[in-house]
Amino acid sequence: MGVFSFDKNIEKVSDSVAMALDLLPLTHNSDINTCQHILDSGKLIPHECEIFGEKILYFFYGQPVYAKEDWSYPVFFFIKPQDESLNIKSIYPIDTGGLIYDYIKDKNLKGPKITVKDVKKFLECKINETEYHIVSRKLVSFFFGNNENYLSGKLVANEEDLVTLFAEKYMDLNTIESAFIDKNRSKSIEVHNSTELTLDKSNVEYVIFPEEKLKFFKPVSDTMFAKIDTYPTSIRELGISRIIEYAKDKFKDYLIKKNEIV
Repeated sequence: MGVFSFDKNIEKVSDSVAMALDLLPLTHNSDINTCQHILDSGKLIPHECEIFGEKILYFFYGQPVYAKEDWSYPVFFFIKPQDESLNIKSIYPIDTGGLIYDYIKDKNLKGPKITVKDVKKFLECKINETEYHIVSRKLVSFFFGNNENYLSGKLVANEEDLVTLFAEKYMDLNTIESAFIDKNRSKSIEVHNSTELTLDKSNVEYVIFPEEKLKFFKPVSDTMFAKIDTYPTSIRELGISRIIEYAKDKFKDYLIKKNEIV
């Protein structure tokens, strides 16, 4: 851990405090067309990332927040975080693509362009295979207090508790209304997995499909996913952001029913 590493901000959070929070599922989103390939292979596969220059299988921690505007209909996968086939190598407190591709719209916060080197050196929370369960919850505990605040995007961290410049920038990006283009992505923990993940009912606990498209996937989806939910395809005309908000609400209701919102 470097002197200015983001990890420094969560050192004060004890393991016992972090472990008191329920461990949230990992989310992976895809377009309905890509979903055909995923279900045909039965796997989520790492792909070459043009930002980091390596193969990464991207997840967000407990948040279905990412979808491209040109996707026809997003599909949201929720993976059990305890799955032993996961090989998580690093965690970031924010959507790294948004930072590097300059989603910062407040000119007073821009400063020098943030590079991949900056992100890896000052934002990466490096972990071994046993630490993911603790580090993810420490980030939630320090910045949001609990899972409900995290899912609602309500920051509770105090400025005086921050110990690195990038933590201060993180808070500014998320508290100044005009700072970041997409607050969902700037307040979500990004998780990098390095290996492929075979999908079945033992690790895919929840999936959200576009309602009118689900029939095309029924022969596979019923045997592969533990629970399937849907969103009305009619809301696509309201934009991708509306679908994401709908999926977030659905997922939050699902967690409440499971008593995992603590």
